[in-house]
Amino acid sequence: MNAVPLALATSSGRLRVNEVLEQCNLAGYFKKVITGDEVKNGKPDPEIFLLAAKLINIPPENCIVIEDSYNGLVAAKDANIYGVGIRHPEIQVDLSIADIIVESLEEIEFELIGKEE
Repeated sequence: MNAVPLALATSSGRLRVNEVLEQCNLAGYFKKVITGDEVKNGKPDPEIFLLAAKLINIPPENCIVIEDSYNGLVAAKDANIYGVGIRHPEIQVDLSIADIIVESLEEIEFELIGKEE
């Protein structure tokens, strides 16, 4: 199976993102990292997700967004991107507009996403 290109699209600033990616040893996993410093409009505007899709050369409708915030899911919907809502263990967030909601990343079965049951 071919590797799925991953992009990180976050509202956080570049310095903080780079710091966290290095600390967690995740820097090499993302084909592109787009931060709030690089877009004019923050979430819920879809700009950051549309830019991420463009930079990894995948049409938005073929992308998946994994989000833990309402504004992020609104941005995904407005970008025509499938939205996976991931619950925070301690903070209650409205994820009702997500296409699916999971408790953890381990629950996501990527081969089933977007398929009719």
